[in-house]
Order: sequence, then structure tokens, then C-alpha cells
Amino acid sequence: MDCQAIILKTYEYVKDVSLCNDLSHDFLHVQRVVALTKKIAKTHSDCDMFVAEMVALLHDVEDRKLGSKKFFKVKDFLAHVGLSSETACKIMQCIEFISYSKNPTKNEALPIEAKIVQDADRIDAIGAVGVARTFAYGATQNYPFYDKDEKTHSTLEHFEEKLFKLYDLLNTSEAKRIALQRHEFMKQFYLQFLDEIK
Repeated sequence: MDCQAIILKTYEYVKDVSLCNDLSHDFLHVQRVVALTKKIAKTHSDCDMFVAEMVALLHDVEDRKLGSKKFFKVKDFLAHVGLSSETACKIMQCIEFISYSKNPTKNEALPIEAKIVQDADRIDAIGAVGVARTFAYGATQNYPFYDKDEKTHSTLEHFEEKLFKLYDLLNTSEAKRIALQRHEFMKQFYLQFLDEIK
């Protein structure tokens, strides 16, 4: 198995899949998650870097709110590129745990690769980039920025519902180190926003 060749094929596949996604889940998001994954993984000698990078690349392909039905399912893609069933199974199992909607709490039993990619994905949801992504996704759903009467769902609600919880859910110390400044920036943005709409 030529791991580098498979990685390159996966990059091309995910780049094509991402063309169907909104700006908050575009290929740039995938690239940032991969870069964060590699950075965090360097502090964990027990991490299989190939598996972690594959999980980071493929983590959004079958997200129910994203993607296109014309593309391979992840399982079929992994078979297509010639991965062993054992490695493909590990990648699939890790992907299952990445999404916040499926795993809104901490799970200590996760494989280290899943923990690292989950952390990378959550870091990209906070900070300046996270704020931009939140408003970009809200626009696709036609959410108002805020609703003073709290009668409809708004983008601002998402900060309380999810984003402020992410820092405490990070699995690794390296992820927490990277995320701290982003978390604090996001809180300051939120407070500034509230101040401006009074």
C-alpha cells in the first residue's frame, strides 16, 4: 500500500466533493483541519499519522447536511483506493466520532486518531475563522444574525448552544494550548456584538 499515493488521491476526491458544500465546510476547511491534525498528532507518538490524515480529509464527506449523492460513499472510496479492510474499518470508525452533533460530550474511549481529528475540527469552529464560518453557515439557512424577541433561531444563539462549549470538550493538551486564544477571542467578539446591538 503506497500511503502517499492514497493521500494524494484522497485530496483530489475530497476537493471534488467539497465543491458541493457551503463556504463554512469548503475545501479550505478540510485543509485547515488536516494541518491542525498534523500539528496535534506530532505530540502523540501513538497516533497513526496516515489514519489521522485520512480521517481529517474524509470527515465531512458523508455529513448529512453536506456532500453530493453522485460521489462514492467513504467505504466505497476506501475500497477503490485499495486500502486493507482493517485500515478502512479503523478510518470509518474514527469518522463516526468526529461530528459534534453525534458526539456532544467527551468520550475517553475514542481511538487517539479520532480524538485528534475531533479536536482539529472543533478548533476550526472557534476563533476568528470559527466566527466567520458560523455566520457563513447561518446565511445558508437564512438565519438572522440575532433575534431580540427570541422567536426564531439566530446565528448568535449558536455561540451559546455549541461554540462556547467546545474548548472544554477538547481531548488533548496540545489542542487546548492552540485553542485557548481562539476561545477567548470568540468570547470577546460575542460580548462586543451584544454591546453593539443594545
